[in-house]
Amino acid sequence: MLTVRSRKRSEMEDLARARLGRKYLRRWRRRALARRLERRRTRLLWTAWRNQTAASVLFKHVYTRRLQERAWLTWRKRRIRTRVSAAFAANHSRALLSQALAVWKDRTLCSTSKRSVLTGL
Repeated sequence: MLTVRSRKRSEMEDLARARLGRKYLRRWRRRALARRLERRRTRLLWTAWRNQTAASVLFKHVYTRRLQERAWLTWRKRRIRTRVSAAFAANHSRALLSQALAVWKDRTLCSTSKRSVLTGL
C-alpha cells in the first residue's frame, strides 16, 4: 500500500513538477518574445528617427543653400545694375560736358569774330 501511495505521490509530484516546468517555460518564452518584439520595435523606431533626422538635415541644407544662391543672384544683379548705371551716368556726364564745351567754344569763337569785325582786325 505504501508503495502504491508513494508511487502515486511521486507521480503526482512529477506531474506537478512537469506542470510547473511548463508554466515557467511558457512565462520565459513569453518574456523572450516580448523582449524580441521590444528590440525590433526599438530598432524600427531608431531607423525611422534616423531617416527623419537625415531628411530634416538635408532639407535644411537645401533650403539654406537656395537662400544663399538667391542672395548671391540678387547681389550680383544689383552690382551689375549699379555698374551699368554708373557707366551710363559717366558717359552721360561726359557727353553733357563735351556738349557744354562745344557750345562755349562756339560762343567764344562767335564773340571773338564779332569783336574782330567791330574792331577791324
